[in-house]
Amino acid sequence: MSQTLYDRLLNAPIRPLAPEYRAAPDTPLILTFESRTLRADSDGPCNQQSWRHSLIDDHLFLRQMTITGGDAPMLASMPDSDDPVRLALARQAVNHVLSAHDLTPIHAAVDAADPLAHLSRGALSRLAYNATGAFTPAERWIALRNIRQRDFAYWNRISDLAQSVEHLLGLKAGKALYDKAWLRLYGYMCEAERAAYYQSLEDLRSHIDQFDASGVPLPVLPDYPTERDIPGSLLAAGINAKGHAIWQRLDLYRLTAQGCRIELVDFAAAGPSHGDAEHLTTRQWLSLSLCISS
Repeated sequence: MSQTLYDRLLNAPIRPLAPEYRAAPDTPLILTFESRTLRADSDGPCNQQSWRHSLIDDHLFLRQMTITGGDAPMLASMPDSDDPVRLALARQAVNHVLSAHDLTPIHAAVDAADPLAHLSRGALSRLAYNATGAFTPAERWIALRNIRQRDFAYWNRISDLAQSVEHLLGLKAGKALYDKAWLRLYGYMCEAERAAYYQSLEDLRSHIDQFDASGVPLPVLPDYPTERDIPGSLLAAGINAKGHAIWQRLDLYRLTAQGCRIELVDFAAAGPSHGDAEHLTTRQWLSLSLCISS
């Protein structure tokens, strides 16, 4: 697949677009991949204290919002990028945060829809608990808010089930059910988020194995309201056909499909230099315009 994708990118035409590009209905999807974002989205070794920094930042952000509203200094934080797609996404996140607090959006002609709504819990976790500056305070607040909302719905269902289990099978069975629920949830957490909890994966598995050895059957856990990320998919900033900025994951196999047409996008194109491939290699970001046939 890598060679096929490399060949398609190497031979892809270059499309110049104005930085203020706005998608129209039925236009190709514009996606941006940045190396810093891709590194942040990988769940590799991390600073074990980054969860603490994330929660401190979240507290500071909410405090600023309470005191100054739309003038909160952290709302002015933008990604260190010259990519219009990435910047549009950051501005939409700010408008969404303000809208969620019943405040007037500050970025004119920018949507206020949740740009993280379609991300899995795992992706939200890697975004929320990343303290490298790859994501803005507004984006990380939205990610934490979405995690809490989904976790709340999940634990409500677990609690109802655990009460029934404890009534029928006893307290140890209820505790084992909670352990299994935590183990499932740990699978949707990045390493930094897992470090915030006192129980390790090994401890949870040990407690579950001990209970399973008793032979007492437990009911099937309810599903967590999310999907796992497709292996090999990449996190991208995008503008969809409705003109909304979104974070989404893209399966790389889609880029090698026969019906997928790829164009390199140069937003800074001006004059005769826009067709110069060498000009694009000096950038730290790459945008792909995708048109996928049904």
